[in-house]
Amino acid sequence: MRKPRLYPAPRQHGPADDTGDLILNPAHARCGMCGRPLGIATDPLSTDCGGDCWGCIGEAEASGGDRESRTKVDLEIGAGMRNADGTAKPWE
Repeated sequence: MRKPRLYPAPRQHGPADDTGDLILNPAHARCGMCGRPLGIATDPLSTDCGGDCWGCIGEAEASGGDRESRTKVDLEIGAGMRNADGTAKPWE
């Protein structure tokens, strides 16, 4: 007899948001801080960090002194994904 799963299997496909892009985590459809759609495959700043997007969390952690976050945010600024002050650019 097979053991029952304690957690559902990861979803490979989810609902689309209002732009038609795939939402990878439909349980938290929008960031609790800024409203950015979460889990959009083409938007690295939309990574779900417990209900908030990486765009908001990365900025907060970097400004709070976290070195790893500061390094990643600086790279994202250089790539044009963030404004010079570290705030996330709006998702398009």
